[in-house]
Amino acid sequence: MAPQQKTEVQAVPDYIQAGIRLAHPPPGEEVVISGVAGYFPDSGNVYHLQDNLMNKVDMVTDDDRRWKLDHPEIPQRTGKILDVSKFDASFFGVHFKQAQTMDPMCRMLLEKTYEAIVDAGINPRHLNGLDVWMDGQIL
Repeated sequence: MAPQQKTEVQAVPDYIQAGIRLAHPPPGEEVVISGVAGYFPDSGNVYHLQDNLMNKVDMVTDDDRRWKLDHPEIPQRTGKILDVSKFDASFFGVHFKQAQTMDPMCRMLLEKTYEAIVDAGINPRHLNGLDVWMDGQIL
C-alpha cells in the first residue's frame, strides 16, 4: 500500500462563513449547533477532517508513531490524534506540576471546550461571570 499524501487544509467554506441555512426545518424543530470542536485521527480540526474525508485519505494506519502494538488481540490499524502531548498549562491557569499529573482527557476537554467557544464566534473573555452551559461529549 502506498503511503498517504498529506493534503493542504482548506479554510472554512464560504457558505459556512456567510451563515447560509443548509436546512429548513419546520417551526419548533430548529436546533442550534453554535460551536464545534473535536479530536479526530490525523486531523487538526473539524475542517481538516472534512478535507481528509472528501479526499478519501485513510486516517487509520498501522504505523507505531504512538506506541508499539504487539498484542494479538489489539487491532494493528488505529487512528492517532495529532499533537496529543502539547498542552499550554499557563494559558488555562493550570499549575505546571498539576498539568503533568492531570488526566489527559481533562486537558483535551479544556482545549476543545475553548476551541468550540471560539468556533461559535464568542470571545471567551465575555463569558466571565456569566452562567454558561456547555455540553461536551467524549466518545
